Amino acid sequence: MILSGSNKHSLAEQREVSFILNGSFDSQTGLAAFGFSGENKTFNFNFKSGKVYDPEGRFFDTYNEHNSSSLFPVDDNLGKYALSGNLSETSYDYYNKHGFLSCSVGQKENFKVNNIYFNTTGCEFNGDIFVYGKPIKIDVEATSNFGVGGNWKAKIKNKDNDRSFKIFNVKATSDHGLFGKKETYSGEQVVNEKSLLFQHTGTIGAHNIKLEVDTDFGKIEESFFSLATNQFSYFTYAFDTETNLNNLSGSGLNDEKNVYFSYWSELLAGSGSSSVAASNRDINVTLQHSGGNTGMFFGVTGANVTYSGNNYTDTPSVIFTGGSPVITPLGYSLKATAEASIDNGKLSLITIADSGMYDVAGGLPGILISGGGDLAVTGSGAAFTGERFKPYTGYWDIAISSGLSSYTSFLSAGYFVPSLSGYSRTYTISKDVPSVSFRVTYKNLDEDKMISKLRISGYNNTEETTFLTGSISGSKFY
Repeated sequence: MILSGSNKHSLAEQREVSFILNGSFDSQTGLAAFGFSGENKTFNFNFKSGKVYDPEGRFFDTYNEHNSSSLFPVDDNLGKYALSGNLSETSYDYYNKHGFLSCSVGQKENFKVNNIYFNTTGCEFNGDIFVYGKPIKIDVEATSNFGVGGNWKAKIKNKDNDRSFKIFNVKATSDHGLFGKKETYSGEQVVNEKSLLFQHTGTIGAHNIKLEVDTDFGKIEESFFSLATNQFSYFTYAFDTETNLNNLSGSGLNDEKNVYFSYWSELLAGSGSSSVAASNRDINVTLQHSGGNTGMFFGVTGANVTYSGNNYTDTPSVIFTGGSPVITPLGYSLKATAEASIDNGKLSLITIADSGMYDVAGGLPGILISGGGDLAVTGSGAAFTGERFKPYTGYWDIAISSGLSSYTSFLSAGYFVPSLSGYSRTYTISKDVPSVSFRVTYKNLDEDKMISKLRISGYNNTEETTFLTGSISGSKFY
């Protein structure tokens, strides 16, 4: 291959790498750099004017002697150049073009390699580069039954806790139908696992499916025997139009509103190779925090008049300044508000109208008293606050029922998962029950918009996600 300009190729993350470079440069002029990068760090060998320098700047070899201006004849084979070596976490070694060890313990930064690069300026390199690393351990699984004309899903699990890899393309083929990929894969990183979804077009019956996955550590090839049946399973939902979670504006403090969803699954009659016995089926339900502020915050709980001023003819305005008021997803600043009272031309009382919501790290807000008459002498006040922990729980809850009543709350059943910042559980639907219902509850506790995401995945790889929002105005933080 011929390399010129900037060239980079993705590698599955590696702590240790071996490499071999064989080829030639078209001239001694120009510059070139061959190396590895990752985690915003680089490691490279430099080629300049016929000399080779290691990553620590040491000159150790030459190249392209046959293109030099020497008065003595030189063997043309010296135009070929070779370099090889090994990288570990904090050291490296390398061998020169004669195969001799040039450095046994070089020093390098500890980083995970995820790219190889070869950049040139004013010259070209013609040759081959070989890179060897430790394989990443993976598992690949796929569904054994799927609905004819529906979705077939495979899943790749990364079993290496320290490294990730990238997927560039996927393909599934069968002699008895087509499997079109439903997503675009272009350099998608796999840290834990990745589901691959395909749309089936074909007939009922057995399918021998070949899965091919192009990654940055090579091609994954697996074969699966799956049965296309006329089993249907899907998630349907409709908002309760009278209590739509997207329309909570003006609702009272501590008001609750609900919406309802359903999951439906049915086994139709099959015959021969397409026959599948009715069975219980599991679905996974997750209601997860997706936006809005959680954590510890200040709220203004009161204010004292520190100087009453005089000569007020009208009620002055009270403005809170400073601190770090929370900015909602809609761009609204959650500042506290208050009202002043005057008595005989003097500031007598500051009453908190809205406690607001402030990041604790920003400190206390201050109070500015303004207006109230042309000849007024401005009074002053000082705010004091209380801290409050705002969790995801208490705002949202989800319950499940196999009928139209007798809902079981996830929160009361202990299905809140802190690592997910949400509720999650696996629910088994009896083979005799075609559908289950979900009730999602949002409680109005403050005017900061809280966004939640409902995800349901079930039998036959049905997977649906819908975003839920609570948009509240006019309520108090405390």
